Amino acid sequence: MPDRWPFADDRSLAVVTLKRILDGGRPVLYVFHDDEGGWQFLDGDDITEEDASIVGLEVIVEHDPTLVEVAALPHGFFAYRESVDAPWQVGYHDDPAEE
Repeated sequence: MPDRWPFADDRSLAVVTLKRILDGGRPVLYVFHDDEGGWQFLDGDDITEEDASIVGLEVIVEHDPTLVEVAALPHGFFAYRESVDAPWQVGYHDDPAEE
């Protein structure tokens, strides 16, 4: 993790991710920064409530340090990538291309 914390949010902010990401089975390929400032770090596949896990922002960034690349993602925007080696693509949640 970088010496300087790149997120505007506190390291301990509770964020949503998936158990299958935390156990190392899946990468984070989709990030959503909702209108209220909440974060979701997902794998892009279908999810159920049972799949969800709440962790501190610092925990998910330590798990995947490439997430610092989306630290400046504005509220209401999402970012996705095809693989952990691919660049992030950014869109707005009301983007008609995503419907």
